Amino acid sequence: MAGGPAPDLPVRARAPIELMTRGYRPMKSPTTMDPAPVLGLLPPQPHPVAGCGTCLRLARKRQAARAAGNGSGVSDCNVLIRAHPHGPRREDAAPA
Repeated sequence: MAGGPAPDLPVRARAPIELMTRGYRPMKSPTTMDPAPVLGLLPPQPHPVAGCGTCLRLARKRQAARAAGNGSGVSDCNVLIRAHPHGPRREDAAPA
């Protein structure tokens, strides 16, 4: 039996190496993982509008969240301050 097991043998009777090498084709080019994404800087922290109780309450809540190490809470407050309807504002303006 110079060429391996007889072709009429069931698959389970064939040598494992024969099963592993059948149809083997070397990779044309090795694949690798995609490079890590490049993340930009976070937008500046929004400042509360002077005289707005909602903005001041959210700023205090954000400060408490930051002190507690709650980054998600800080982010939530930033989103709410940005979305609070006061019209356009300058993100780099000093807090009131």
